[in-house]
Amino acid sequence: MSGTSPVKITVNVTAGAELAGKVGRLVMYLHDKALADAPASVAAEHQLSMSPETVCLEANPDAEQIGKKAAEMVMPSYYISVTGDVIGDPAYTPVVHDQVVDLKLKLRS
Repeated sequence: MSGTSPVKITVNVTAGAELAGKVGRLVMYLHDKALADAPASVAAEHQLSMSPETVCLEANPDAEQIGKKAAEMVMPSYYISVTGDVIGDPAYTPVVHDQVVDLKLKLRS
């Protein structure tokens, strides 16, 4: 991760017809691994269309976790997850700058 430029990732989303009418958001979280119990903060998010799409997420360089930006953290890390009626497969994915992730959506059970 770079302390000077925001983390950017590309997510290739696949979704089946059974997800029509469902809602979900793709969220990139910022987390300092040195603060294991502290809640992560949202660094970027995207409303999903519930159809195949390619999403480019760029972390907000001003996002903070417990008052610290990524450049000020001991062990900054990012991960993506999906919220709403659907989940991603995999459900939790650590990400690094310029990574391309394949994410399949499925109904939350």
